[in-house]
Amino acid sequence: MPTNEQLPKAETHNERKEFANGLAIFRPIGADLFYVGAEPTNLPLEIASDPRLLEQARERRVLYQNLRQLFDRIVDVNLDFDEAVDQGLLRPGELALAYNQMAAFLAEDDNHGRIILYLPTQFLPHLNRPLADEALAAAQTRFGEAYRNAWIRLLFESDCRADFTDGDILEPGMGEPERIRKAAHLAADLIERDLIWVEDIFDILAINGEEAELQSSLTEGLAVAYDRGIISQTDYGKVQSLLRQSSCGVSPEESGSLGEIIGNLEIRLKTVEAKYETGSVYASKISPERANWEKQVRRNEVVDQAAMAIASKLQKGEIRPEEIEAFSDNEVGLLSTSRGIIMAGEDLARTNLDFAREFAQGYQPLIQRNWTNGTLETRDVILSGLNHWQRLGLVEASLLDQLGIPLPDLCLPFPVKLEELAGDFQFLLEAAVRIKADPALSAELAPLFLALGSRVKGQAGLATDFDGAVFWGPGAIWENRDAAFKRLYEAIPELRKIDKLLEYLLEDRGGRIWFRQPLEEIDTVMGARELHFLLNGVFIGDSSGFMALNKEICGRYLNLARFGEQKEEVRTSLLRQVEIDTLQYRLIHKGYSKFYPCQREESTSNSGLIDWKSDYWDPGYRRVASLLFVSRVFLPDLSA
Repeated sequence: MPTNEQLPKAETHNERKEFANGLAIFRPIGADLFYVGAEPTNLPLEIASDPRLLEQARERRVLYQNLRQLFDRIVDVNLDFDEAVDQGLLRPGELALAYNQMAAFLAEDDNHGRIILYLPTQFLPHLNRPLADEALAAAQTRFGEAYRNAWIRLLFESDCRADFTDGDILEPGMGEPERIRKAAHLAADLIERDLIWVEDIFDILAINGEEAELQSSLTEGLAVAYDRGIISQTDYGKVQSLLRQSSCGVSPEESGSLGEIIGNLEIRLKTVEAKYETGSVYASKISPERANWEKQVRRNEVVDQAAMAIASKLQKGEIRPEEIEAFSDNEVGLLSTSRGIIMAGEDLARTNLDFAREFAQGYQPLIQRNWTNGTLETRDVILSGLNHWQRLGLVEASLLDQLGIPLPDLCLPFPVKLEELAGDFQFLLEAAVRIKADPALSAELAPLFLALGSRVKGQAGLATDFDGAVFWGPGAIWENRDAAFKRLYEAIPELRKIDKLLEYLLEDRGGRIWFRQPLEEIDTVMGARELHFLLNGVFIGDSSGFMALNKEICGRYLNLARFGEQKEEVRTSLLRQVEIDTLQYRLIHKGYSKFYPCQREESTSNSGLIDWKSDYWDPGYRRVASLLFVSRVFLPDLSA
């Protein structure tokens, strides 16, 4: 494995795409920070030439490239890396290099320690395993010490449970979100590999017995360790009384014929629609945004339940293709059977890959017809499903090309083409042109927008919402806000594609542009704290306006010396926001599973305690998240 830098190969490395009238679309600032020194970026010259930034970015690119090579060479995501060495898939020196690099990364900055929450379990060494290669043994020991230190620190950092599960953000009046110590949920794997010892956990519990959150999270992790035979009945008995009830149950399987399954699904979907219909008793108690989110979650649940029943019958040979074709004119039938066929292929691939390929080949014509005839929702299910099948080796990538289905590589620091984003967000370019040409609008609004969300992260489906932000200029009069929006929407009706347009308020600070303090009573108004949007979003619009704002963003966020002794606390808080936006929201909640098949192992009796159904526990997700942590959870400190 090379130790020199090799640039991660993306689909495009253009830092910007320029248009007429001084407009452009710009690669995210966060991606530029990673690529600086290896290719042109949009960073200000004084930032792009800073030797500290260049060195930090180079180190991250080397670590990224070496990890990526390891991941690419071990196709089975559930295979332990030390076992891969035994099988000849990796050389001992290659794995030793990765452990030494990761140990150095962990030691460099306490904020880097949070990568251990995302490293694949399979990457972690078995420290009790004798090794003939002394260099690899020494590297494993070094990495193990760095990992253990980071893990203990993270036991005292609180996380929102929903961040690692479904992303359910409670609205005001709905109570406080549950909080956990996510590092504690890793206990079973770490004990098994001798990275930590169960006696140490009991010592931590004894010394910190007053911390209920820590106590609860550690006992949840130990319960799973007991399920897997890693700790004894005696040790389990010490914590059993402290546990809440596990909730890793399995939904009851549908019964009946295909027609009955689809008929029952139609009834349940109507029930869901009625519950969240505008003006209903339940919907009137929550915001429209939450109602829409909940409705989609419940809709997906009932569709999946029906699809699992169909998948089970397909695998048993209880449903024939002609029975499915009989529902080709039924919208719910197309949706549920398409999902069921995809699920059946994935289930078969876990036990018999050759048979799964035959199954996929046999149902490929039906899937293609459903793609042609289905609704947007059905086509989105097929888009996701064929991505799964291709990554499992059931179909060729050429099939996806034929249907115009993307096959994104979410491991890349920036996995989308600027040309594609320019097409998706053409209406923002048009809005910027209109603002520049309209004196009344340009007096209020900057001709600059920020595209956000799944579309700029490469995680978008066919029905994905548009997310974005607008910038109010320094001369804007807040009382004119409604009139300006009305004028803009009349000129560019497509702007209404963005259901909740976020807003940044700019002000002139002695000839330099920065953000005004957000207005607390308006939840769409962002401020300087929302760095994750500024680093991860794609700026679209006036080039000169972007470059001026970019200079201030880089100058202010990469040098936090103005915060004095609180500098590190501020930087840590900002990095946590970037981590959540990059690795959790959308990616862990739906972005990963949209394009990658589930490959986590079977649940245990108590695995519901650590939210085993979440994609967080999928080793494929962990690979993606580890690489994105290295490339995008990055806020260089240029104040030292």
